[in-house]
This record gives sequence, C-alpha cells and structure tokens, in this order.
Amino acid sequence: MNNVKEKIYAEIKKKRDGVSFAELQNIKGFNGDRSMRAGEFENLILWNGMSEEAVEAFIELIEDKKIIVHATSPMIYMFDGCTLGLPVAKKAKSYKNPRWYPVCFGIAK
Repeated sequence: MNNVKEKIYAEIKKKRDGVSFAELQNIKGFNGDRSMRAGEFENLILWNGMSEEAVEAFIELIEDKKIIVHATSPMIYMFDGCTLGLPVAKKAKSYKNPRWYPVCFGIAK
C-alpha cells in the first residue's frame, strides 16, 4: 500500500464505520485539486480537494473490498465542520449539474 492509502485505511479502521471525507482530510498527502466522483455518474461528486493519490487510494480500497462506502446525511459533515458548496443529491443517479453525494466509509466485513 502507498503511504496515503495506508493512512486512510488506518484512520477508517480505527473508527470502524461512519468515517467522513472531512475526518480524513488532515492526512498528509490527502489534499489536492481532484474530485472524487461516483462511478458512472459524472456530475455526482463525493468530495473535492483531493490529491490524485488519495482518489486512487479510495478506489483501490473499495475495489479490494477493504472498505465499504455508504450514503449518509449531510448533517454528518456539518458536525465534522466541512461541507461542499453544491446542491445535495438525494440519491445516486445522473444529474444535469454537479451535486454532492455525501458518503461515509467503514471497514468491510
């Protein structure tokens, strides 16, 4: 595992479930100019301001079934003190304009 990937996994493993992007953005190497999008839905944004390494780490961790991703309330991010300045998507689908789809992570069983 690369350094950022190891740190992301360690942080999620520590809490086990309900870990938001906001909780992970203090990891060295996490921040950058990339957006993480929801698979085939181009205008469904999971998070902005990530490094390429962080985006790739999440994709690999999900594909390797080490972590799970699930939709969450934007309130989780409000409690964590950080939200995206986009309209919130109610569900995973195609949208005409960019929408934020709040998600959290947990350890896969």
